[in-house]
Amino acid sequence: MTPSPAQHAPPGTAATADAVIAAVQSVLGPAEKFIPLHEPEFAGREWEYVKDCIDTGWVSSAGTYVDRFERDLAAYTGAGHAVAVVNGTAALHLALLLVGVKAGDEVIVPTLTFVATANAVSHIGAVPHFADVSMPTLGLDPEKLDRYLADVLTMQGGGGVNRITGRRVAAVVPMHTFGHPAEMEKLAEVCARHSLPMVEDAAESLGSTLGGRHCGTFGAVAALSFNGNKIVTTGGWRNMRSIFRRRPRSRIHGSMTTMKSASTIACRTSTPRSAARNWSG
Repeated sequence: MTPSPAQHAPPGTAATADAVIAAVQSVLGPAEKFIPLHEPEFAGREWEYVKDCIDTGWVSSAGTYVDRFERDLAAYTGAGHAVAVVNGTAALHLALLLVGVKAGDEVIVPTLTFVATANAVSHIGAVPHFADVSMPTLGLDPEKLDRYLADVLTMQGGGGVNRITGRRVAAVVPMHTFGHPAEMEKLAEVCARHSLPMVEDAAESLGSTLGGRHCGTFGAVAALSFNGNKIVTTGGWRNMRSIFRRRPRSRIHGSMTTMKSASTIACRTSTPRSAARNWSG
């Protein structure tokens, strides 16, 4: 007989899953019918705005709606600036490049996250290094991370190197699971103590705050998502945004095929064109 996946699961996995389900049910109540994880609702002027984009020809990476969206997002979150990019994976990819992650580096990511968090690391040629999460937040556990980094990091040339793998640890990427804020103040202290930049995966946390401060404004740079399964959607696949705390100095637009492609990216520094991928999700 072939063992079930549950038989291969680590001890305590079933109890943890039951605890998560119980927590969800305590908020939503008993499920009398199927409860979707996400369900888009269009009850305003969406059709009017989409038609205006088509009528005016601004259906790609620029136009008054994009400019307004960036301004409104920055104003709402309190970020210094918001820059539109093609999607969340691209946003995280560019964010990691901006803080200096290079091929061969390691980047700390949570064990519980959407695959795009690790994919963005891999796209650079770096290695995702998975760290444990805490039950109360489902985000990176700052105490465990601090102890682990203190044990494995050795300082070489102004940076931390994993003494076990020999790779430079270049950044930490917390993610807010289902929009529930991770312990960002503590994580920021851990990152500062070990001289590591923090890139915030705030894809699921538009509107979430911690101590009156919006998620997406704790790290050096962050990414917010507006995919169809988020609190607010801009529709389709090419619909995600990066938040930058400081003023963007420049933008580079490009794709794998042509500089005039609708699949464009925007970043704040002179990033090599190889970063300008034709992302599709």
